[in-house]
Amino acid sequence: MLEKIKASMINEVKSNKEFIQKKISNIDSPLRCYYWSGVPNFGDRLMPLIINHFFPKLEIQFVSLDNAELIGVGSLLTFFDGWRFRHLLYDGKNNARIFWGSGMLNPEENIKIPNSQIISVRGKLSQELMKLDSEITLGDPGLLLSSVIPKETTSSEILIIPHFQDYNNKKLEKFKRDNRFEIIDVRNKPEDIIKKISSATLVLSSSLHGLIIADSYNVPNMLYNISGKTNFFKYDDYYSATNRQKIVVDDSFNLLDESILYNFTKCYHPIENLEQIKENIVRSFPFTTMQDVVEWRKVNKRTRK
Repeated sequence: MLEKIKASMINEVKSNKEFIQKKISNIDSPLRCYYWSGVPNFGDRLMPLIINHFFPKLEIQFVSLDNAELIGVGSLLTFFDGWRFRHLLYDGKNNARIFWGSGMLNPEENIKIPNSQIISVRGKLSQELMKLDSEITLGDPGLLLSSVIPKETTSSEILIIPHFQDYNNKKLEKFKRDNRFEIIDVRNKPEDIIKKISSATLVLSSSLHGLIIADSYNVPNMLYNISGKTNFFKYDDYYSATNRQKIVVDDSFNLLDESILYNFTKCYHPIENLEQIKENIVRSFPFTTMQDVVEWRKVNKRTRK
């Protein structure tokens, strides 16, 4: 009988020890981050590059949206206006999360995300729709990439960067037959795409982050309206943070004409206060060490994996 009691006590102590260790481990576990991965797209996969460069003392783990603590880059505020993720607005266990550098897709949206901290957004349009503080940091984190990956030697190539939905558009066939151009597949490795953008002489892109990365390196770029779309909200939102207006080109221009392409490069206006915007974006990031994450979890009770 005594042996059974001892065995029971030992098992209880062991169980309690495992519970405590698990809890401590959970508190100290990597920062749980989310970025859109429904379709491989280099613009949605920039966050790991940025965090690893600027905050090397942070450990990060990429998880589902349901379990994320930090949600960043891309039009992710939009998700919470759809039926699929609406439950996350009111889930008492999971609604303490931080949004950093995200934006919205459509001007019709006007939602609140309770018990979440929106610490920076892509631009003024998202800021106004969300009714956020006028002092909130504005700017897309993609602008930081020129501080992460060195600029490559300038090439003479002109890059066409179609949004993944535009990649197979027949309008692009003419560029494939002209060795002045290279068509970029946004599903490729982000580092490779970024290096190509940094060395280009001109970027024509329907991918928003193709334009943003080009701006980061002061590479002349213009929004190429390949599909004939009329909703430019996310582009206008981005440009509003840089105090510039978008310039849209389409196939009404002869995009193979050398003089027209040259004039495009001369029409480009770099971001005047780029370094200040970049500094503000970095300063807005909520954590610098894992201890910061631990302290935030204690306050917000975010210890569940």
